[in-house]
Formats: sequence, structure tokens, C-alpha cells
Amino acid sequence: AAMDQQIQDENMKLKQQLMELQRHRQEEKQQFEQKLASERDAGKRHLQTAQQHHDDLQALKGNMVKLTRQLDDEVTKRDQMQASAASLERHVAEISSGHAAVGGSPTRPNSRSGNEDHRETGAQVSTKLMRVVDQWMRTHDLQQALLRGAHINDQSFSTLAQALVDCPSLQTLDLSQNMLTMDSCSDLCHIITTAPHLSFVSLAENCFTLRSIGYFMTAVMERQSAKKLMPLDLLDLHGNEGIVAAASVP
Repeated sequence: AAMDQQIQDENMKLKQQLMELQRHRQEEKQQFEQKLASERDAGKRHLQTAQQHHDDLQALKGNMVKLTRQLDDEVTKRDQMQASAASLERHVAEISSGHAAVGGSPTRPNSRSGNEDHRETGAQVSTKLMRVVDQWMRTHDLQQALLRGAHINDQSFSTLAQALVDCPSLQTLDLSQNMLTMDSCSDLCHIITTAPHLSFVSLAENCFTLRSIGYFMTAVMERQSAKKLMPLDLLDLHGNEGIVAAASVP
């Protein structure tokens, strides 16, 4: 009987140890599963973060490419503006030194008053052009270009036109009493049909033919109909060769 009791006690002890082992094993299993789930969540978060960083990097690369292109465009535009400004300055220098083409009779070398008049005219021309060029170089925009009697010919206007077409605020363009011909017609028509706030244009007393004046009328109609821009208040064309010749025909 004592032996049986001892065996029962041993069995009970073993059962308790087995239950303790099973409980411990269950706790370890739960801890392992919790740790595994936590690591999986951390892995997902890390993957999402990595993907977000990758997307941000791709967006940054795209912006860098876009900014680089914009910078190239701005540099190109700046170079073009500098070239135009340099060309205008050369023209001003030529006029002020007496080398620009000037209409009318040449000044006699032995006439003091003639030389003084020529210097005065050159100084006035230089001042007009320099005022326009200086303002354009500072602001890259003009509200008015007052170049009446500035001895501008077709070649110099082709350079000046490159600046005028980039002036969104241009309202007044006075090119009267110059030496412009039909060669400048295309640039002038482009300005008339694109300058949004242009209201006054004077091309009086130049050398435009009747055909050129017809082109100007077409540009005015295109400005109002096709381009839907505000109409011109005044387009002055009096005193041009085409009008004078047509008026003199009996």
C-alpha cells in the first residue's frame, strides 16, 4: 500500500510538471506569434516608407528636370534680350556719332550751323532711343515707345521689334517721321495683332506704299475679329508715300 501511494504521488508530480511545461510552451508560442506579427507590421511600415521615399525621389527628379529646362529657357531668353539690347545700343551709338542712315540732304562740311544742327539732331535721336532702350532693359516691358523722328530705318526696326513684341503693357507706339518701308510691314502687323493693350499707333510720314497700308488695315481687322483684342483708338498713316501718291492722281 505504501508503494502504491508513492507511485501515485510520483504520477501526480509528473502530471503537474507536464502541465507546467505545456503552459510555458503555450506562453512562448503566444509571445513568438506576437513578436512575428509585430515584425511583420514593422516590415510593412518600412516597405511603405521606402515606397514613399522612392516616389518622393522620382517626383524630385521630375521637378529637377523641369527646373533645368526652365533655366535653359530663361538663359536662352536672357541671351536673346542681351543680344537685342546690344544691337539697339550699337544703333544708338551709330546715330549719335553720325553714322546712321539719315534722310534728306547731307550736311556741308564747311557749314558751322549745319554741323551744329546735325549734332543736335543726333543727340535728340540718341536720347529718344536711349530712353526706350534703357527702360526696356530695366523692366523688359514698355507702356509707350515714343520714337518720332528718330531716324529709324528697316534694319534698326527689325531689332527694335524683337523687344516691342515682348512688351505686354505696350499702349502707345509712335514711329512717325522715320524711314520705314514695306520691309517693316510684317513686324508692325505682328505687333498690331498681338499687343493686348495697344491703343495708339502712329506711322505717319514714313515711306509705306499703298499696299503696305492695306496690310495694316487687315492687321487691325484681325486684331478685333480673330484675336478678340481691344480695338485701336488711332492708327495714324498720313503723309506716307502711298497715300501722297494716291492723293496726287487726278
